[in-house]
Amino acid sequence: MVNIHLPDVDGFSLVECLKSNISNLIKKQFAQANACIYIASKYLQIMKTRRDVYQAIADPTRRAIINMIATQPHNVNTIAANFDVTRQAISLHIQILADCGLIDVKQHGRDRFCQARLDKLGEVSVWVDQYRQHWESKLDNLEKYVVQLKNERNGKHKK
Repeated sequence: MVNIHLPDVDGFSLVECLKSNISNLIKKQFAQANACIYIASKYLQIMKTRRDVYQAIADPTRRAIINMIATQPHNVNTIAANFDVTRQAISLHIQILADCGLIDVKQHGRDRFCQARLDKLGEVSVWVDQYRQHWESKLDNLEKYVVQLKNERNGKHKK
């Protein structure tokens, strides 16, 4: 190892100055990297846990589960028996429905019962209604136009 003596600048040796700057730079880079990791992990956690009613009803199996428990609660085994998939797959669907707030899962002894909470579907209904109103208006205008054409046609035939 070669020892090199560097001159002092304003009472600090150049080596101490370099060590300090490198140390600060590493700390700053480490802090920035940690901040990025923290933000990314929070974002992924939000993406993972953020579920809404639209995700729930997007899957035909989940819609069938909702239909099945809409009138009365059923236990998970009864629900699973009605589908051609594994019980684990049904449990995942039930977890997603619960995360979206469309069902409540309650433990009764050894069984878990699922009960529908259909009030959340109101959000979908409101969204669909805006398009229903749009298309009803278009169809009403089309009906008026057809009636007008019939009246014009009938008027020409009478002359």
